[in-house]
Amino acid sequence: MRRRTDQPHVNVTNAVRRRAPGEIATQDEVDLYVRTYSTVLRSSGFIKLRALVPAHLGVRSSLHGDGASTAPDAGAFIYAIHRLPAIIRDVECIVLGQLPEQFNRVVGRPIESWTKVSAPARRRVWHYDGESTLAVHIASPSDLDDVVPTLVAYEIEWNKLHALLNADPESLELLRLPAEPDGDRVAALGERLGFSADDWLP
Repeated sequence: MRRRTDQPHVNVTNAVRRRAPGEIATQDEVDLYVRTYSTVLRSSGFIKLRALVPAHLGVRSSLHGDGASTAPDAGAFIYAIHRLPAIIRDVECIVLGQLPEQFNRVVGRPIESWTKVSAPARRRVWHYDGESTLAVHIASPSDLDDVVPTLVAYEIEWNKLHALLNADPESLELLRLPAEPDGDRVAALGERLGFSADDWLP
């Protein structure tokens, strides 16, 4: 499974029909999402996370209610960050499996020597090769139902922020300042990126 490149993968505003406020996904839409990622993950070779974006947005989960908006969904992004290892920002390839031999067959070498990493809000075994590949241990279908939507939500929100920063040189300059950011600088950056103070500030 491939994560991101240097460019946003999808125009989220055109990826899915917008719902009326309060409208929830039908069971058929939820089933379609599960079937989509279950099917593509059984295929040989790597897939791009962007292939799962339309089905993800079609569900319009309460945890990612603003996924189809061009504005960042701070709640969804923070939720995903807490459930993924911090090194996810450096990852380009994600391998999911159950047994060591499955991982070894895909990556061509044992992952036991890789660095074990963890996520703040999930007890799950992850191994990182120190470069760009993350191995995720999946013990049950419920693990898959947790990991995949979290990765797709992170991908969508990462790309939104990437696009906003590329379009706003002043925000990039704020991020590049070497000094530890003070409250005013953090608030200014949050406002420019569309985060409310409640989402951005402690």
